[in-house]
Amino acid sequence: MTRVGECGKLGTSSGGWVAKGKRMARELTSLASSVFLLFAFCLSAAAQYTAPYIAVIGTMSSSNGMPAANYALTFQPTQVMFVGGTSVVVANSNCATDTSGAVVGIRNPLTGPVVNVVYSGTLPIGNYYIEITWYDTYTHQTLVSPEIQKQLTSAGQLQVSPPITGAAANAIGMNVYIGTTSGGETYQGQTTSPTATFTQSTALMTPAATPPIVNNTVCQVVANDAAWPIAGYTATLTNASGIPVAGFPQQWQFVGPGSTYNLSNGLPLYNGRVTYPVPILSTPYNHNAQSISGPLSLSGYNLYNVGAIGVGTNLPAWGIDVEGSGLAGLINSTGGYLVNGSGGTVGECLASDGTAYNSAVSCSSANQTIEVNGVVQTQRPTFSLIGNFISGADSSSPAQTNITFNATGTETKLVTASGAGTNGRCAQWNASGGISQSSGPCLSVGSMTDETGIYLAGQTYTASASGEIEMVTYQATGNSGSTGGDSKIVPTINGLEGPPNGISNSCDGERGTTFAVPPSGTFSVTLTQISGCSGEVLSITSWLKMTL
Repeated sequence: MTRVGECGKLGTSSGGWVAKGKRMARELTSLASSVFLLFAFCLSAAAQYTAPYIAVIGTMSSSNGMPAANYALTFQPTQVMFVGGTSVVVANSNCATDTSGAVVGIRNPLTGPVVNVVYSGTLPIGNYYIEITWYDTYTHQTLVSPEIQKQLTSAGQLQVSPPITGAAANAIGMNVYIGTTSGGETYQGQTTSPTATFTQSTALMTPAATPPIVNNTVCQVVANDAAWPIAGYTATLTNASGIPVAGFPQQWQFVGPGSTYNLSNGLPLYNGRVTYPVPILSTPYNHNAQSISGPLSLSGYNLYNVGAIGVGTNLPAWGIDVEGSGLAGLINSTGGYLVNGSGGTVGECLASDGTAYNSAVSCSSANQTIEVNGVVQTQRPTFSLIGNFISGADSSSPAQTNITFNATGTETKLVTASGAGTNGRCAQWNASGGISQSSGPCLSVGSMTDETGIYLAGQTYTASASGEIEMVTYQATGNSGSTGGDSKIVPTINGLEGPPNGISNSCDGERGTTFAVPPSGTFSVTLTQISGCSGEVLSITSWLKMTL
């Protein structure tokens, strides 16, 4: 299982890598022979930290090749430093290593919690096993503490307090794990303070989360170049018993807020030089220009008595002069604009008085919309009436514009009918170019039926009293791809042949004919092979009838 800052170890139990580590240590003049860092390549987990911090990861080993397990790693500023732009003094940073020697933000609890049994509550009778972890600002946890066993001989509660050794540095609170079997502890709750007591007075929650198998707390330190002045840290390393490790303390320096330092790749040694960055002066000599290379935040305070602000220009000609390109040439306001402290009234627009856009005028008259069959159309500056309409007339109640058509008799502008027609009649053009009704009923189409296999070639049939339309398709089947075959289909209506349609110079293919039959008329179709192919067969493949 990979954890924050944990790498694959180099070396074996034979100590061969210890010897190599000692040779590396001799080359690093400030690194003692009793502790060295394995220069293993490893991937950094996604540590959660924010500016002005850096994250410290990596794995530390002792001179015997074993992990520097549960060591304390402390960073003390080499002199008084302030977090840049604030009056906050940079304090000591306390980190540690876990059981594998990986650098973490909070030391694992090395002793179990203090647990008191109180016979007041509903926690059932039984044996209970209790462990705790420490958690940080990001809810990362340490490994669990040693297990504590307690017995309730009657219903009551367990009061879980921090270990007698006290709370770990950087801990925000304590997560409590309780179970009824050894090693079977699950999460039951937490404290919001590392010194507070947790009370379990009811039955255990089930199911619940099991303890973490890795300490994923993050060691974070204020970057030296995020402080003023820029100095370093005195790094101190002590073992699990609190004994200082030989070769420490050392002077280290971290630069680049938001960076991650992997101690497995080397030590960030510091040469002791203190740098005082050039400040921004409140009264520069001769009022000369100054610059800030980075964003400027006033933390919610006002900026006032400004001569002018220029965007995209160093010579602003107006109070706010925006001359940038692209988005830097625009002014964006999520709340709108005020003129002389006023937002006007509903329906007013901002207009110009010839000097500036500073006057409120009514803009409701320009907001009329046009609907076509209930669909709102795109607004345009002009509503144009083409010559087919007489006029548009304004109406105050209801508030609308009425558009009327030309009367009949003026059909050169709009095609209209003089009045309602008879049901079932069709519209037709009149001599004036207008619309009139037909003298008889409109032609209607009845049902469509499939007569394939029922109507046959060479047979005569009689149409319905309303007439029919016949759609017949035939197929020639012979030697596929052969030529020289000619055939045709010929309709006969009331004894008169209609126009033929056929297949030319091919032994296979498909053709058809469509013909109308008057009311109660007779009809038939014939299939004729004009010049044949060997084995060619003509057959009707589709016969559809539409009743009129």
